Amino acid sequence: MPEPQPLEVTEHRGHRCLCAACGTVTTAVFPNGVSAPVQYGPRISARVTDLLHAQFIPEMRVAEVMSDLFAAQQRHTPPETRAATVMTVARIGGHIHRTKGPPPGTEVMWRGYATLVEWCVGYQLRMEHERKRK
Repeated sequence: MPEPQPLEVTEHRGHRCLCAACGTVTTAVFPNGVSAPVQYGPRISARVTDLLHAQFIPEMRVAEVMSDLFAAQQRHTPPETRAATVMTVARIGGHIHRTKGPPPGTEVMWRGYATLVEWCVGYQLRMEHERKRK
């Protein structure tokens, strides 16, 4: 088995400042796409979604596999984050989230997953192209 590829980590810190004159607290805004304290990029999200929902591998085993593949120590993902990831993949597949609508079906999830994989492959090809140019 090849050596695990280390993860590329980008940290965003939201600083708060307190105005000494008026007492107003100003909080920094995070970049677009940063919506949770801890989140994973498209490559890991696609792989985890595939293992959990297409391959039906138990969550604890997926955490072990991700640790092996990416040398990542993964904590248990909170259900709301996992649910948000599933809904994101469903929306990519064309699911329209309605309050009283049905949950996303397998066809929508598969379309979303396939699209996400295509995006990841495109990103990897672009990164290879950029590395070759340097």
